[in-house]
Amino acid sequence: MTYAIPLSTGHTEPRRPLRHAPAPSPQVLLEESLREFLPLPPFQMLLGLCEDGLPLLFDLGEADTGSLLFIADSPAALGIHLKSALASICLTNSPADLNLYVLSSRPLHYSILEREPHTRVNFHLQSPEAAILLEELANLAETRSSGETEGPVQVLAVDGLADLLSGLDTDHNALFDWLVDSGPPVGIWVLAAQPSSGLNRLGTTLAAFPTLIAGNVSDSSAIEALALPASVRGLNSGYQSLVVSSSEIIQVAIAHSERNDAAILSGETATWSPSQALLDSFPF
Repeated sequence: MTYAIPLSTGHTEPRRPLRHAPAPSPQVLLEESLREFLPLPPFQMLLGLCEDGLPLLFDLGEADTGSLLFIADSPAALGIHLKSALASICLTNSPADLNLYVLSSRPLHYSILEREPHTRVNFHLQSPEAAILLEELANLAETRSSGETEGPVQVLAVDGLADLLSGLDTDHNALFDWLVDSGPPVGIWVLAAQPSSGLNRLGTTLAAFPTLIAGNVSDSSAIEALALPASVRGLNSGYQSLVVSSSEIIQVAIAHSERNDAAILSGETATWSPSQALLDSFPF
């Protein structure tokens, strides 16, 4: 049994917490967590573990869900959670079914994902290729909207959203917002991460994301602007997050992709590699 996020658009009732994470621990490992619950349905992404140890999954095959925005005070903590989520979809989906595109200010942090056949690009977010990639994904979304073609799920991951937007012209900013809103129904997803200190730089793009993944946020104005519960201020950075949809709040423990991910929090260099034994168990 697993938990999925039931997202309901237009829901006006107060949000309610459903589950709380166990005490944060660096011993919660992505590979071990996935191994216990294999096989997973296709297109599932692991967001974390609930207090009873069951995984909280986000369904990338469900057209009515939406793009995700990861928010926290710590850029390092954001990188840990986003990379863990991306690693989970690479481990549980065939590259024939899912493609990954990464834009970030630190491509080296995500370079390990280049070993996965799912990963098509890992670009710096202010490179000229970033705007070209947005155009290509938008063109694909339009083609799919017309019913002309089907294909693998496309996942665009952005670490440092405000920096990406600041490097784009007005037309490409609008194109990005359109992709956030119109991409998921045709299998094109945007997963973006943004430190809470730069939320005021997002403009209208902030409202385009229907689901937030919030780590520790200490700034009162950010908490108020995002309508987050006060408990977001006390989360353990890099180990706990709140998954906030239109109607629900679920606290999870982050499944780290490797124990030395914790070193990233202290500014040290850390690397990640998937369990080869686990990779060998998949038939692709």
